[in-house]
Amino acid sequence: MAAKFLCSRCGISTYCNAACQKAHWTNGHKKGCINIQQFTIELDRQKVLLGLDHPEVLSLMEKLADGYCQQGKHDLAESLLVQCVEKRRVIDAEHPEVLLAIMEKLADVYCKRNKHNLAESLLVDCFEKRKAINPDHPKCLHIMDKLGSVYSEQNKYSLAKSLLVPCLAKRRSILGEYNPETITTIYNLALLYDNRRKFSKSEPLLLECFEKSRLILGNDHPQFKLVMCLMCASYAAQDRVMESQPLFIEMTQRIRARFN
Repeated sequence: MAAKFLCSRCGISTYCNAACQKAHWTNGHKKGCINIQQFTIELDRQKVLLGLDHPEVLSLMEKLADGYCQQGKHDLAESLLVQCVEKRRVIDAEHPEVLLAIMEKLADVYCKRNKHNLAESLLVDCFEKRKAINPDHPKCLHIMDKLGSVYSEQNKYSLAKSLLVPCLAKRRSILGEYNPETITTIYNLALLYDNRRKFSKSEPLLLECFEKSRLILGNDHPQFKLVMCLMCASYAAQDRVMESQPLFIEMTQRIRARFN
């Protein structure tokens, strides 16, 4: 289906209808939607007026990095965020929350660029700092889950398991069984087991994740679709065709409905 709508602010994102545009705006595009050219001019002006180390200049650099991420220009986003982290380490040493948020954002960009070793280094630092503040805080558990997933991406099974198992236990206890973040950790742990072909451990988690994702997030949520894909692949890897086939058919129907 040809795109009919163009975001008037960034001039990049295109949509097939107004409903898709509205959904994208509320689900994340609002945060990173900027006119890159105009924003770059303003950033350069503020650098001259305030200096490279001024917090407002760093905030503008971070916002521009968000815009680049929205456009898929993760190399440009990485360059800006590396500078921000270096400067924030100095000026925000006594106020770590801003620094930790930027470090996590840079780690996300590293993951998008398959630089998992660099992401790991940042997330380990974030995790240690978060644990020192409050090891049971949802933000600490968020980093714990993310670091476990980065370990998993690098096939560091023992390290990944040592984080994801206790993270899931804490999220079940603190956030609740049906919290979306708990469901995310269930999925990540299931993925870890499945990649190691430990199907007896991954299957109960996948079934749990499937039911809770469908109930809490809905059939069209990206997380639910990921769960469906993993279940289908897992059953196929075990030659359980009768169980993978209905999932495959449902996924195909959803794709056809999505693209008309």
